[in-house]
Amino acid sequence: MDNVQTTLALMVIGFVLALLVGLAILIIAAHFVARAARMKNRSYASFFWLSILTSPILTGFVVAVLPFNIDDPRHPKNKRSSTGFLAFTEK
Repeated sequence: MDNVQTTLALMVIGFVLALLVGLAILIIAAHFVARAARMKNRSYASFFWLSILTSPILTGFVVAVLPFNIDDPRHPKNKRSSTGFLAFTEK
């Protein structure tokens, strides 16, 4: 009977440990999605909690398709080519 209790205790400990590791991965992924949203002038807290409630992959796709601000240096129109001139010019 003692062997069964030991095995059961080890299974519970393994389950709790796996649950905690999964939760930590979820929180870290949600943090990266929320940081990317903040770089596009969106709410960090909103995207963090949305990532926790739904999925960081799904909200990561949402953040990826959000447009940059026009005056943001990461906007494709503000990128400079290797010659130092603007890569895209407006007509």
